[in-house]
Amino acid sequence: MKNLVLRSLAIFIFTAVVLTSCDELGDVTINEPVTTSITVDETGTNQNVTYSKSLVVDATSNAEIEKYKDNLKSFTVNKITFKIKNYSGEAATTPLSKVSYSATGSAANAIEIASITNFNIKAAADAGTETELVVSNTDLQAMAAILKNNLSITLYLNGSLTKTPVKFTAEFTVDATIVANALNN
Repeated sequence: MKNLVLRSLAIFIFTAVVLTSCDELGDVTINEPVTTSITVDETGTNQNVTYSKSLVVDATSNAEIEKYKDNLKSFTVNKITFKIKNYSGEAATTPLSKVSYSATGSAANAIEIASITNFNIKAAADAGTETELVVSNTDLQAMAAILKNNLSITLYLNGSLTKTPVKFTAEFTVDATIVANALNN
């Protein structure tokens, strides 16, 4: 009798552990960047030229995220970085640039998340420097919620250039961690 009770208890505990772990066994964690870029091309010969650009960050441009997009359980934005590439023209800095975001198609509701001040664009391009935007955890979480639901956000860049003509590509990378249910895929 004692063995039967112990055996039954062991089977019950084993079954409970297996059933509660099945959901976690079916999860896949994806630590993948989502990268997009925009070209700034100011052709006039001027000083203190203002610019305004927008770019869509589409999470499904990453093949791993695309694969699990219908089974997302969580989406975390860890950080946002940018890198200047393909610079040509006058040595320019940006005294102040602002970065905002919104759900794609909602420009009127854009929220400022970072400021870039006294940034030497040419020096950053020459050095190949990747720069992290200083974004609050609250804004990172809000961006992640939009990305989880819509799979895209729009970034807006507004600022000025000390000298033109200049042309460069600003490559933005959203460092993300995604958890998805792999069993439903």
